[in-house]
Amino acid sequence: MSSLSQFVGKNFENWESRGAFSGTLRVNTLDFSLKENISYYDSGSGGTSVGLIVENFPIFSGFEKKVITYTAVVEQGSSARTCNYLKIIGTDLVERQWGSGGIAIKWLDGTVPTGNANSVDFFNFIVVNTGAAPGGSTDGSSLEQYQVFANLNGPYV
Repeated sequence: MSSLSQFVGKNFENWESRGAFSGTLRVNTLDFSLKENISYYDSGSGGTSVGLIVENFPIFSGFEKKVITYTAVVEQGSSARTCNYLKIIGTDLVERQWGSGGIAIKWLDGTVPTGNANSVDFFNFIVVNTGAAPGGSTDGSSLEQYQVFANLNGPYV
């Protein structure tokens, strides 16, 4: 385990063991019901980009106008990776995907960052429930009410 384990909580081992590949994308799964919101990717975990899947996301009345943050800690090797994929699976198994073929993530400065070689990067995602979906739902029960904003903090060497 890397010295970066200081940045993640008690479920660090579980996050790494649930990682999966889809082409060149390395995806780790977090579980909202377990209060997981930080995922770690070491330099040897493969893939040219990384992403997050969040399961058991709260989709219910009373959750409108809330903000949740997720962070992907990426230990970069000689080839930097980006993190432009976030998939949310609601408590009702409804899915919504941002980045990499889904709805655009709203990146700071409008551009997906590429990451920084031979350093540590923190890709931060801010998931905002706007309280109003295009279909008229305003009670927190629709993933259409969410927007995702993101930025890159790094490089840390």
